[in-house]
Amino acid sequence: MTDSCTESFKPRSWDWYLALVAAWIPASWLVFLWTHESGHILGAWLTGGKVQKIVLHPLVFSRTDVSPNPSPMIVAWAGATLGPIIAAAAVSALILLSKHGFALYRTVLGFVLVANGCYIGLGVVQPVGDANDILELGAAPWALALYGIFAVGIGLMLWGGVRPDKQFKPCEGRMDWYSIGILLSLVLTLACVGIFCFPA
Repeated sequence: MTDSCTESFKPRSWDWYLALVAAWIPASWLVFLWTHESGHILGAWLTGGKVQKIVLHPLVFSRTDVSPNPSPMIVAWAGATLGPIIAAAAVSALILLSKHGFALYRTVLGFVLVANGCYIGLGVVQPVGDANDILELGAAPWALALYGIFAVGIGLMLWGGVRPDKQFKPCEGRMDWYSIGILLSLVLTLACVGIFCFPA
């Protein structure tokens, strides 16, 4: 019997790699932004805060304005802590619904963790955004560093190392045009909703 994995392993053409880059990079970035802000929103709702404005335009830095905000520390941390959990749930649903691209979607979740880890962890040396808010609210710098190490570490594990492209192997249907199409559709949907429903 012919080994389907070996048989399917063929050099990829430039258009396949171009499509992969065009899908994976913006999809990973938008999933990071949307789930991070969803974490803030959930944190606000759980602590009795009121969300005043959400910005999810793909060409600006996302944010969630909460006022009143009874628990600002919880809301500030919620983006980086609840966001990846929401991303994991979304990626799991995508895998179950599409039954394709497990490895590809897993690297998107890895990006979410790496991005959150860098955003918060690097706040120890360059506090911006949430990291700055968390420090001003009284958190110890080591807590941000510890979160950063943990999140980046888990994200790299999902990538299988520092190179996420290791997961993009054309064996057993793990990486195909269907999966790329799903990500491109996700990019278009999140970008359009962000532009028209959550503008800057």
